Amino acid sequence: MHACTVLVATALLGASPFVRPQAELTPGYRAHETLQYQITQSSRVQRHTGEGVQTMVASGFDIHIEPGDGSRSTVVASYTSFAVEIDNGVEVIRYSSSDPEWSNRQGERLAPAVRAMLGTRLRMQVSRDGIASNLEMLDAPEFNDSRFIETIVRPEALRRAFTQIFTVRCDVDTPDIGHTWTSSESNPMGNGIWAVTSFESTLRDIENEKASIELRGEASLVHPDPGTELHQSIETRDIGGVLVWNIADGVLESARTHSDFDVVTPRGGLAPDRTRLRQASVIQRTR
Repeated sequence: MHACTVLVATALLGASPFVRPQAELTPGYRAHETLQYQITQSSRVQRHTGEGVQTMVASGFDIHIEPGDGSRSTVVASYTSFAVEIDNGVEVIRYSSSDPEWSNRQGERLAPAVRAMLGTRLRMQVSRDGIASNLEMLDAPEFNDSRFIETIVRPEALRRAFTQIFTVRCDVDTPDIGHTWTSSESNPMGNGIWAVTSFESTLRDIENEKASIELRGEASLVHPDPGTELHQSIETRDIGGVLVWNIADGVLESARTHSDFDVVTPRGGLAPDRTRLRQASVIQRTR
């Protein structure tokens, strides 16, 4: 894949006020390239009773792109740092592999798991259009705590973050400023239920070979038997964010995204149960 450039016809811009700058937003990752990113993901689950749990995970990665077959490439991401914070309403537990002063005494119980993550490799397939799939852990940490992996490491959330690194999923290769496009992603929730998020993205600005993209979204649940009235549903409060795409390199420069919605569970003749879920993600390229 080739490096992407801002397609600005300078001479024409001087001659005509109707020519607008365009940005080539196609993925531009290359075989044998190594990228470095910091990915910070947080989530807060709060029940209608007021009880809640908040988690934050910050991970540093070396991302190496191996040669592919033309349709997809193998990407291996190695953990270079790992930090986790858990606030369960009773105590705050913090531990970082790189910042002892940020860690606290309660966090010492997480130390073996956090240290075991360093050097752990994730392997995935990335398609030519930048979609990450088949994410797997090559070096399972020695503590082998599946609950820690699913609730703290959250492989599916990481897969979505890596997809953001490699593509903005634009419907045209070179959109004008102001161009808006739609995309969606589906995630399995178990029992045949899928969470579907529909996105609307708008190219807002181009500056110094970087494209700024505004993101808005709406979430819903899709059930295998939609006629049943006692299904859970999602009421979106706010889903959005801003992505900065490095046009020259064809990868993400940075992203700040958030989601805030209620999961509503009917309870027969009683008032429905509401669980509020807030998530945030910050992705920053460090090299």
